[in-house]
Amino acid sequence: MPIEIKYIENNSGVILDYSGYVSGDELVSVVNEIFNNDNFTSLKYWIADRTNCTKYDVETHHAKAIAALTEMHYLKNPNMLLALVSPKNIEFGMSRMYQILSDDKGFKTMVFHSRSEANEWISNELNI
Repeated sequence: MPIEIKYIENNSGVILDYSGYVSGDELVSVVNEIFNNDNFTSLKYWIADRTNCTKYDVETHHAKAIAALTEMHYLKNPNMLLALVSPKNIEFGMSRMYQILSDDKGFKTMVFHSRSEANEWISNELNI
């Protein structure tokens, strides 16, 4: 599966590890799955790591769909942090688009080029 979902730290975190080819439709489906999971309300952070993604076939309408899902589910867990790890330019650009689309009605979101940057930000924000 190109997007693996891992709940960690007693369900206080979720990591999406992308690998190979990732389609926008699959991404929307996985995001929706997490929003509808019983663990969603207990999450403190969510990391989407595209480091091992070889092809990222996500378009503007997919980013808009995910932003709309975020707006629908945001109030269930408004203090969650969202770290988007996007080492390649196309992924980084789409991540920034999502961040802008959901800026005033979504989670505190940051986009990073590396997982270590994302981990450091989450640690600092959660004071751990």
